[in-house]
Amino acid sequence: MKCTACSVLNTEEAQYCRNCGTPLYPSNEASDASSNKTVWLLLAVIASFVIVELGYFVISTFELDFIYDVINLSSFMMLIPTLTLLIAAVLTPNQKAKIALFIGFGLMLLFLAGYYIS
Repeated sequence: MKCTACSVLNTEEAQYCRNCGTPLYPSNEASDASSNKTVWLLLAVIASFVIVELGYFVISTFELDFIYDVINLSSFMMLIPTLTLLIAAVLTPNQKAKIALFIGFGLMLLFLAGYYIS
């Protein structure tokens, strides 16, 4: 196997270059770290939707409808997952996940625009 750093020929069994010590086979640690980051960001997006739904559930179960008179809670609660989608889309290293999150963000913006127009 030829070293990519110094071009010295090494044996096929070698893990590192005998001349410069460069690893001959790429490691998967970087891709594992980006996969973990993507998973955590997607979990954060899901958690934001769950938190909003739990909020609606608590308000309706305990008949706390007076909260809607104090603040416009519906629009505030819909901003939480929308902003979480945007932040996750910007921070995720995975391109396919980034595209899906930006599409979700755009759909949420359309939903919010429809909500405010009606």
